[in-house]
Amino acid sequence: MTLETLLGRVEQDLQEVSAALLAADAPQLEKSTLSLRAAVVAFAQALEVWRTQEGVHAQGPVHDALGRAQPGALPAQLQQRIRAASALLAMQRENLARLSAAHGRQLAALLPLASAAEATYESAVSGRPADSAARMYRSAG
Repeated sequence: MTLETLLGRVEQDLQEVSAALLAADAPQLEKSTLSLRAAVVAFAQALEVWRTQEGVHAQGPVHDALGRAQPGALPAQLQQRIRAASALLAMQRENLARLSAAHGRQLAALLPLASAAEATYESAVSGRPADSAARMYRSAG
């Protein structure tokens, strides 16, 4: 597969992840992120093979002092697409972190802890029953 084809797959998977995030569709998000991870790995491997074949160092300059592309440099259009995909991925990471924090706050509002220092299994170790806001979920007995 060519770099362009693999990058197209990454871009498509990024769009699917975005759609799943917007729809708050957890199963689709999980499926899309797994596909995205595989696409990114395949693209990174193909890029490394390309660099080896072209004799380009991973951190080598892509332009000379006059701004001209060096031999073996990625085409400008491909570089722009990679930067755009990178920016979209960074934005998705940020949005996912925000979404996770919001869900954490919602969960804390529904099931607040009696004390932040109280461990989940503390009552089993200490021999005393736990007294928490979630006591209605314990079995009677």
